Amino acid sequence: MPATSVRDLIIKDNDLIVATHGRGFWILDDISSLRQIDDRAGSQNMLFKPGLPYRVRWDANTDTPFPPDEPAGQNPPDGAIIDYYLKEKTPGEVTLDIFDTQGNLVRHYSSNDTLYKIPDVDIPLYWIRPQQILSTNAGSHRFLWDMHYTPLNLPATYPMSAIYKNTAPSPTSPWVMPGNYILKLTANGVTLSQPLTIKMDPRVETSKEELQEQHDLSMICYEGRKEITKISNETVSLHQQILNLQISVNGELADSLIQLDRKITNIGNANSEGRIENFNEVYDAFASLFNSLQESDMAPTPQSVNAGTRNQELMKKLEEKWIKLKTVEVENLNKKLKKDGLRPLEI
Repeated sequence: MPATSVRDLIIKDNDLIVATHGRGFWILDDISSLRQIDDRAGSQNMLFKPGLPYRVRWDANTDTPFPPDEPAGQNPPDGAIIDYYLKEKTPGEVTLDIFDTQGNLVRHYSSNDTLYKIPDVDIPLYWIRPQQILSTNAGSHRFLWDMHYTPLNLPATYPMSAIYKNTAPSPTSPWVMPGNYILKLTANGVTLSQPLTIKMDPRVETSKEELQEQHDLSMICYEGRKEITKISNETVSLHQQILNLQISVNGELADSLIQLDRKITNIGNANSEGRIENFNEVYDAFASLFNSLQESDMAPTPQSVNAGTRNQELMKKLEEKWIKLKTVEVENLNKKLKKDGLRPLEI
């Protein structure tokens, strides 16, 4: 803040508000860590107990950012604020893990994480929020968890409802449910833990049961896309191996490789008739349903529930076909390859 006269101070919940001369005011978001400083401060690593974060959709603007000359304040961070202190620079890895009350890992962060590559986008780069990585440097640090599961490994896309220098990528993973979680910070082989409680936006009237239904259906879409991505990587690997083998084989074995490659292509790629009977189309159906579910804090409609059930059924059938192809047809072909002294296909 500028070097100016401070005329008033007030603490509202976990925020410190400062009024300055000239009718200006400043807000320090979440002073929970300041309230926990004691005789240990500075003498050891510390993970401070977070304040109460609210699962709120902060940016309700549906248009591009305000013009630079339009006076506007800055919203609080849109996530759970996690403060930690490192006594000295950590030579190794620092990790932050977030678990639910059943011990399931919800999110993992590491100081060894790398920044994702920003793809070619049709928006100004100054809209985009700077990326964050856990720091290993000595001193106090503030980290923000967006209260989502781990994003899918996809190129980042950005919404038109932008915030100047603070536009996060469009989410590819679901919101977590309001409730209790455990934070674990590990540095120099020592793990520190703190509880974290997430509250729901008090303006949302959707019941917890309905939110849970929305969450569970969103997770089905999320996990389905993750599984299809894994299978897609397997098909790409098989395609390449078959291509490499075709150079050195002929006759019946070459025909067998071509037939197998065609079957892999059919189960993985879209078809001209537009029927959902391959992984690419099921992936797109999961993605469309996920986006519909996650765009509001509402219970899923009957149509969404039916679409989720249908997508699951299609996914199960395709997985059965894929398992059969791997365990029967690939294995039969591998026997022929081994018989001819060639390297078998690996998945």
